[in-house]
Amino acid sequence: MRPATASAPDSEPVRPRGPFYRLSPSRQRRTMELLAAGAAVQLAFFLRFERRMTRTGGPGIIAFELAGEDGSAAILQRWGESGRAAARSSLRLDFVFPATYAPLQALGCLAAARDESSLTAEPSVTSF
Repeated sequence: MRPATASAPDSEPVRPRGPFYRLSPSRQRRTMELLAAGAAVQLAFFLRFERRMTRTGGPGIIAFELAGEDGSAAILQRWGESGRAAARSSLRLDFVFPATYAPLQALGCLAAARDESSLTAEPSVTSF
């Protein structure tokens, strides 16, 4: 495999690809706002579920996930039905969260790359 060179005279400039490049900057910004709102709502639900688990006297979901087989059995017992229901809800929401968080991060990177000058008043190393 031949290494790619940016200065090859016979090559065309590299054009960015991806699902968000087709959107106008204003549409990208609106999409980011909607995704950020969705992520904030999901984080509020995560916090609510976490509080329900810790109110039982047990730990939160992260400690449960890291507890191992013996430790997780003790945590499940300590949570009781209310804590287990909150843990189930939290884990279900955990599957949906990347669908909002990942595109939000991708659009944030795209916005930063497009308008680097708005991030800092001083020139950056990448602008040289």
